Amino acid sequence: FGTYYVYATISDNLDDGEASYATGQVTVGPLTVQAALDGTGVTGQTTNIPVLSINSIDHFDIISYQFTLTYNPALLTAIDISTEGTLSENWTVFADTTGATTGQIEVAGYSAYPLTEGGVLVNIVAEVSEEAENYETCPLNFSDFMFNAGDPAPEVEDGLFTVINRYGISGNVVYYLNDEPMEGVLLSMSGDEV
Repeated sequence: FGTYYVYATISDNLDDGEASYATGQVTVGPLTVQAALDGTGVTGQTTNIPVLSINSIDHFDIISYQFTLTYNPALLTAIDISTEGTLSENWTVFADTTGATTGQIEVAGYSAYPLTEGGVLVNIVAEVSEEAENYETCPLNFSDFMFNAGDPAPEVEDGLFTVINRYGISGNVVYYLNDEPMEGVLLSMSGDEV
């Protein structure tokens, strides 16, 4: 998926060949809207769940969107949206979280200037339940999604949210050599956040 400039060299292996450039960008793949496929959060904390727009080039003249995203309210509660650093940063965007207890948020945005690229359209700000279990999941489903007044119609892909808790590690470590404790041992730990 994406938008690319195409450059090609045509050659018969007898000479240097002929270079050719596309006059514009070439879009690979359909216009797609996607809820986070790998959204994660920590029990009792807020997290951003991105809604992505893929291949939203200026050809489509996208100046508005609206959608309803549903989720499991026992695991998540949508409390707001964030446009900072997103494609909607300079747009007017509204969110209705009155359906948060039933597991849905409605979002609508518009601008006088069309989208010219793909990326994070908007972030859903959600609280992860204090009672959520580690690795518990819930689907993130669009019950509707519309650009402009229905044209263009994107492909819509639902997502998945997973609770990934962090744990503190503490305690004492003593190293022994021949049944004698060793002094000055440095212990370091590293790892990746998953």
